[in-house]
Amino acid sequence: MVHEVVHEAASRCEANTVSISPDGKRVVWVQDSTDNANGVLLIATVGEKGATTLAEGISCLGARPLRWKGDDLLMVQRKNRQSVLYDVAANKQVVGDPGQETKRCWSADGAWLAAESDGKPYVSDTTDLRQYTYTPPEQEATKWGGWEARSVSTDGRYVAVGWIGTDPSRRDGSFAVVDTETSKVVDLPGTGEVRSILFSADGTVLLRRGTGITVLDREFKPLGTVTEPAPTRNRALLAYVP
Repeated sequence: MVHEVVHEAASRCEANTVSISPDGKRVVWVQDSTDNANGVLLIATVGEKGATTLAEGISCLGARPLRWKGDDLLMVQRKNRQSVLYDVAANKQVVGDPGQETKRCWSADGAWLAAESDGKPYVSDTTDLRQYTYTPPEQEATKWGGWEARSVSTDGRYVAVGWIGTDPSRRDGSFAVVDTETSKVVDLPGTGEVRSILFSADGTVLLRRGTGITVLDREFKPLGTVTEPAPTRNRALLAYVP
């Protein structure tokens, strides 16, 4: 079964930051401040009332201002644009900046990082670093401010890539999968516009097209497809919980 989590927030900061942990148990968001650019970082358990404050002065701007590193670590940006990691389980900041890379994204289990260094995209775990190349469709690329990895497979073999908007607002979608070993684009099954690709911790892949949502196995073979209800089709897909 496909479990779809969509955001419906009233404020700019909340709508641009609300995010679900990869295991589907926690939800985090930045609560608006007076400037609509920074606020208080809050965390809650899905299905329970109340929220806990993790930090203040957290930026809510950017394509994806909150990024999970596994189920317990969360990367955020302070209003001075310094990136910091928080251990949400222990409710404390992890010492040190996670690195000087840009366009960072972790696999659902937190083992692999996809990022860019000196303009070169790569994936890395604690022992291996693999650079890859990708050239997006030229006609589409002229409409955007570049691209970045949006989801990473748990073995680091594949990344789903999405466009970066020219304004500082949320971007969750992705449109292609790149093999980081060969730099080739994966041929995804089905028809219709690809809107989002999510790699899950159990190895399955959630493929969202204009025609519906399909769960794929590790080899990108379809396991099942559902048609989205009309009210949710234009909302951001935040998480897939197997």
